Amino acid sequence: MLSFADFQTKVKNYTPTVYDAVDNPAVLPRYSHRAHTNSELYYECYKLIDADVRAGSRILDIGAHPGTFLRLCKDVFFPNRKPDLAGTGLILEEDEENFKNKAKKLAGIIDFVSSSLCFKDYFQSTGISFTALDLDYCFHPSLDDCPEGSYDVITCIEVIEHLHTPYKLINTIRKCLNPGGVCVIETNNVHNINGILKLLLTQGSNLDFELIDRYQTEGYTTKRPHLRFYSIKEISCLLQKAGLLIEASYSFDWDIPRAMMRDKSLFAEGKYIIAGKILPALFPRKKSHLIVKARKPL
Repeated sequence: MLSFADFQTKVKNYTPTVYDAVDNPAVLPRYSHRAHTNSELYYECYKLIDADVRAGSRILDIGAHPGTFLRLCKDVFFPNRKPDLAGTGLILEEDEENFKNKAKKLAGIIDFVSSSLCFKDYFQSTGISFTALDLDYCFHPSLDDCPEGSYDVITCIEVIEHLHTPYKLINTIRKCLNPGGVCVIETNNVHNINGILKLLLTQGSNLDFELIDRYQTEGYTTKRPHLRFYSIKEISCLLQKAGLLIEASYSFDWDIPRAMMRDKSLFAEGKYIIAGKILPALFPRKKSHLIVKARKPL
């Protein structure tokens, strides 16, 4: 298994696509792509599937756009095992221009993969297939479609918190996972101690920034904000009801690494130490995110 330090070293040589571009003014420009800013998140998911990925294993990433985790699986995590990689989820035309515009702002700072192909076709050309799927609606059998095929490993990263209901997602995992296969679901932890304190001490919540930022006064946006966060117990119970066996469940802290942030002030450092180090250490089951691994019985 790669250590986190080895992973970070390899990411330095990773060439991002325009879909990896991050437009966050708090991040130093040279780190403004997802393999950097989401490195802790992707590594946490990798740790849980590493032992289950063998030569030729079939991996499905649900809610896979913009494809960063699948490219990391191909080029960084499992280059010698050569897994069969697929993604499914929303593929939105407006995201094409959105990400390309983000990448243009970083021209001369980050070298992005250059391609005239659209998102789906580009990844298809690299051996990663994508299937469009809206996971948000499952109120009628005709809408309960799911991707074809069966998979040894299914991942779902930062998706379930954007859905009105989780049922179609859980059904997709149940139907597509091979007997003996594993799934990993990662999401925000509703028991996050920083979120609890925010609810108690302020008039806000952890949902505020997404809910407000994605509202547009003119027209509409297909961007879907955070709708609700989950507990470890809720995710575990959903998977158990689908017939899967829980193998691991815990909370962990994920944030953009401090070294990648512009603000190096003592105030910012103190805030990071309190919110990112001291509170999670005092409340180890109440860290910012949660992750659950489950296996489908043979």
